[in-house]
Amino acid sequence: MRNGFRVLLCPLTFLCLTLGVGGADDKSKAYPPSRVEKVMDKLHGVEVPDPYRWLEDGNAAEVKEWTEKQNAHTRGILDKAPGRDKIRARLDQLLETGNIGTPVPVKGHYYYTRRDGNQNQPILYVREGASGKDRVLIDPNELSKEGTTALDWWFPSRDGKLLAYGLSKDGSEQSVLRVRDVASGKDLSDVIERTRACSVAWLPDSKGFYYTRYPALGSVTKGEESYHRHVFFHKLGDDPREDPEIFGKGRPAEDWPSVNLSPDGRWLVVTESQGWAKSEVYFKDMIKEGAEFKPLVQGVKAIFSMTVRNDFFYVLTNDGAPRYRYYRVDPSMPDRKNWLEVIQEDKERVLQAVAVIGKTLIADYMRRATSQLQMGATAFSTRETAILHGKNKVFGHSETGKSTINAQIWAAIAARN
Repeated sequence: MRNGFRVLLCPLTFLCLTLGVGGADDKSKAYPPSRVEKVMDKLHGVEVPDPYRWLEDGNAAEVKEWTEKQNAHTRGILDKAPGRDKIRARLDQLLETGNIGTPVPVKGHYYYTRRDGNQNQPILYVREGASGKDRVLIDPNELSKEGTTALDWWFPSRDGKLLAYGLSKDGSEQSVLRVRDVASGKDLSDVIERTRACSVAWLPDSKGFYYTRYPALGSVTKGEESYHRHVFFHKLGDDPREDPEIFGKGRPAEDWPSVNLSPDGRWLVVTESQGWAKSEVYFKDMIKEGAEFKPLVQGVKAIFSMTVRNDFFYVLTNDGAPRYRYYRVDPSMPDRKNWLEVIQEDKERVLQAVAVIGKTLIADYMRRATSQLQMGATAFSTRETAILHGKNKVFGHSETGKSTINAQIWAAIAARN
């Protein structure tokens, strides 16, 4: 908890210093008291005090009262500070700049988010063809007067006709999954709760999808509702309560799975994040009758990120390479000794992401806070063609896996020249 308080108080401290408030003149303005508990954990033989653990229960009456008093104390100082109006006007001006997300191309549809001016939430648009007209697909700003309903995530189906998306209210991030018909702009009957930060992988025929979900409230021990995230399969039109569980039973409660499916629907890959520094990967042949999940990566203290194609898996990892390297894996020969290293670790740059488009790779490197994109064949070298250089930053990329490059990969770049 003490690290959390440090993070929360830093912005306030900065603002107070900027406005010239605080210090000796405010000694008489005592902070509201914070109760201290004698709570001690023993982790790996080391005693770790946690005197403010009681503040973790945001729904407790005592915590709500504490928060109200802290906010009132803060407002009593900041509201009287000189220069607030000038700072507020400048912040409003900066926030009106807006932003645009990385477009995702699917079967002639281009999906992207954009926030203009004073809009509270980004709007999801769809464009028919690269030079077509933009059309609003989902506008969260119209769903609540306060502007606090957020579009948390979205996944177009492989034919571009449907969209699985999640909305949450009031900053809760407790998404509810819905499916929208792209042509009509209307939702289907499918509604799935408990899908925070959901991962979705559509079937090739767009008749269903694999997805991640948390347990229903009351179905697990109190306090564990935000754990036990598992993988399920949903067929459109079915009751979500009857969706079969595909992966997760018996796994550690803290594991965080995400799903990928090859374009032909054969290979289902589950990546289990275990904290921020380790992940495990499992895969299953969905065509082979009676097939079970097999481990691709297990028990290795490193990060593994997956791109799944019909014939190969592609793996970005920092295992033995702090600046990351890239492998190609034949799923019929998944043993580590058979992995082919297609991008070696760079001596100076960090390999952040790789787009796989047919037999072409586009590597996104970071060097001295700027991005560098390089394009080459699957037998890649760091001497391949540079397609972005200078003072730029790549914020995202999207890909379709097709062999043609033009209009298939987009990069949202903020120039700093």
